Amino acid sequence: MDGPACTGCENIIEEGSVIAFGDSLFHLKCFICAKCAEPVDCESNLLLLTNGRPVCESCSYCCNACKQVIRDEAIMTGDEAYHADCFQCVSCKKKIDDLVFTQTSKV
Repeated sequence: MDGPACTGCENIIEEGSVIAFGDSLFHLKCFICAKCAEPVDCESNLLLLTNGRPVCESCSYCCNACKQVIRDEAIMTGDEAYHADCFQCVSCKKKIDDLVFTQTSKV
């Protein structure tokens, strides 16, 4: 019977101590910042990326729309980060709540 997978290394967590962060589980050694790869402390102010990985306070992202530091969940589009409230359609400017969408080419 397989156990849960570590979000950091994607290997099965068989036994030992783990860190739960959001909905993700990590081996202790795999709980590192997604940007600088330095170990992070779950007691510090961490940013939770939508992929379940943490970003340390030193590496916090700035919102591409409002240019403010993101201190809660970030929505990532490639290398760009957004606050959930700032993530909006480029055409109609309405907030995108349902993150199931497709990329289309511009004509």
